[in-house]
Amino acid sequence: MMSAFLKNATLLFFTSFIGFNSLAQELSTKRIEASVFFDFNQSSLSESAEEIINTLFPWEANYYPESVSLIGFTDNSGSIAYNQILAEKRIQSVQDFISTNHLSNTEFKSVSIGENQPAYDCNSRMNRCVKLTLFLKEKERAVSLERCKELFPEEFSVAEIEIEELPEFEKKEDIIEPLENNKFQNKVTTLEKEVVRLNDILFYGNSDRYYKSAEPELDQLAEFLLSDDSYTITITGHVNGGKNSSRQLRKETNFQDIYELSLARADAIKLFLIEKGVSTERIEAVGKGGEELLFPRPATQAESEANRRIEITFHTTEN
Repeated sequence: MMSAFLKNATLLFFTSFIGFNSLAQELSTKRIEASVFFDFNQSSLSESAEEIINTLFPWEANYYPESVSLIGFTDNSGSIAYNQILAEKRIQSVQDFISTNHLSNTEFKSVSIGENQPAYDCNSRMNRCVKLTLFLKEKERAVSLERCKELFPEEFSVAEIEIEELPEFEKKEDIIEPLENNKFQNKVTTLEKEVVRLNDILFYGNSDRYYKSAEPELDQLAEFLLSDDSYTITITGHVNGGKNSSRQLRKETNFQDIYELSLARADAIKLFLIEKGVSTERIEAVGKGGEELLFPRPATQAESEANRRIEITFHTTEN
C-alpha cells in the first residue's frame, strides 16, 4: 500500500553546476519539486499536504529562493470551465500557504491546466494536484583580495603603485564616489540624518510580505550600503495595531504576537540586503510591535499602511 507520504506528495531534487572561469567559482542551482494532492472537488490543503510543503523548508543557508512555479491539475469530473477554476483555487491555496509560512517575497509563476492535460495518466485521483517547483540559487561567495591578485597580478601591481604615489588624504580607499540620485546618500551623508523612514516599503496586512513597489527603494538602500561600508544599520519593523491585536493575529496567522510580526518584517528587509551582498554583521533587525504608531487611530487605508512601516537607523562604525 502506498504510504501516506507518497500518497500526498512526491519529492525530487536536482542540482546543476555553473562555472565562473574568471574567479574560478562553481555556483550551483537547485530545483526542488513536490506534488501536493487534494480531495475530490476540494481546493483547501489537508494537514498532511501542509506537512509535505513544510518538508521543503528550510534549505541550506548558502542558497536563496529565486522563484516558485505552481501548476494546477484536476481529474475529468465536471465541466472543463469548472475544473479550470478549481485548478486555479488549488494553486492559490498552495501559494498562500507558502507565502504565509515560508516565502513572503519570492516571485510565484503559476499555470492552471485543469483537466486539459492530466498530471498522471495512471490514476485519476492523482490528477487532483498542484505540481510545485522551487528554484534555488547558490549565493555567490566573496573572493579574497589575495585570490584576485593571483588572477590579475598586472592590474593590482599598477593599482598599488598609484595608491602609494597619492598623498595620504587622497588614497583611493578614502575616496567614496558619489551615487547618482540615491536618497540615502543625500539624507545620511549630506543631511546627516540618522533615522530614515522607508516610505515606499509597505506591507500587506498581518504579513511580512512587502509590496512589489518596495524594491526600487530597497535597491537604493543596498547600493548605498555597498558603496560605503562605514555604516552599520538597525532595521526597525512596525505594525498597525496595539497589544490587543496579538490575539486576533494568532487566529489569522502563524505569528504569536505583533512583536514577532514586526520583527519578521525587519528580517524580510535584512534578507533582501544580505542577498544583495551586504554583510549580515552590519545589519541588526528589531521589532517594535505597535509601540510607535504614526497614526494611533488610522482613519484611512493610507494611514493604516503608513503604520506598517520600516525605519532604518544608521550608525557609523566609529561609534
